[in-house]
Amino acid sequence: MGREGRIHNPKEAEAIVDTLERLTADPAYQDKTIGVIVLQGFGQTKLLQTLIEKRISATTREHHRIRVGNAASFQGDERHVILLSMVVTDPPRVAGGPRSEQQAYNVAASRAQDQMWLFYSVPPDRLRSNDLRFNLLTYMDNPPAALAAGHDIGPVRPGVRNAAFQSLFEQEVYLKLKERGYHVLPQYPAGTKHIDLVVVGARGRLAVECDGDYFHHTTREQIERDHQRDRELRRVGWRFWRVRESEFRFDADEALSGLWDELDRLDIRPADYSRPATTPTDAAPWTPLALPDGPDDSDTDETSDADGQHLAAAEVEDDVEPDSAPRTNDDMELFA
Repeated sequence: MGREGRIHNPKEAEAIVDTLERLTADPAYQDKTIGVIVLQGFGQTKLLQTLIEKRISATTREHHRIRVGNAASFQGDERHVILLSMVVTDPPRVAGGPRSEQQAYNVAASRAQDQMWLFYSVPPDRLRSNDLRFNLLTYMDNPPAALAAGHDIGPVRPGVRNAAFQSLFEQEVYLKLKERGYHVLPQYPAGTKHIDLVVVGARGRLAVECDGDYFHHTTREQIERDHQRDRELRRVGWRFWRVRESEFRFDADEALSGLWDELDRLDIRPADYSRPATTPTDAAPWTPLALPDGPDDSDTDETSDADGQHLAAAEVEDDVEPDSAPRTNDDMELFA
């Protein structure tokens, strides 16, 4: 155990238990199981267990199957919602050297079925670029960019067909969304199906279906198939907004006015380029970190007990709809 056993972050632990209390009181999480994974230090695990036992009733803990542990203790286990505690505030050592540590981060980041929250107390600019913690933080801080990985569709121009879209109509709606600064993914895979456009923001996502005069609603059977597909996807958390090509051609601004209202309602916002970035503005897009096979011997062991001066939380969700919706994304497998 040694020093590792003493490492803990009281402020971060308090923030996690505050969040647990809110989630367990929120009807949106009524039937959700919850786990807390500590990324460093047995001391933090013990502290969290003590706080949870004091502040959350045994009945509530049992109902939500709340448990606390490190990544290894969650191997082969999952929860609907996972809260990750990064713990560290003074990181002299790079995380992600030994293969066992890399595996632990992969396990921790893949235990959530619906939603993952990350609690951290160190800003990204104090972490090295080859640190797993930096990779995790930057992923969580900008899920739209991470979602867009592998969706390089090239330039999209008015009137010039792009193979990423089913029709020019879809492209025109896409361009209207991009003009307003939204992150948009065309022909997004959802199970065995594809969604015309998906608008992704830090706090939600919206499926936009473009009902073209040629491709859609040619028969009653096609209409029913479209509605059936929507129902199937809604059951797994998707929200839909539809625009008809005939209405768009008549008055594009009027046809999309309801879309802007719906995006605002869901708190899906355009990119705010006026805000200072948490990473350098010339940084490359997020990519999985290429990891070495062994530790970096030049780095010293970490000894901070973490006061939490820069406490913050980032979240990623799939299909939970809480009152205050967290940041969104689909997959939790982060690292190569």
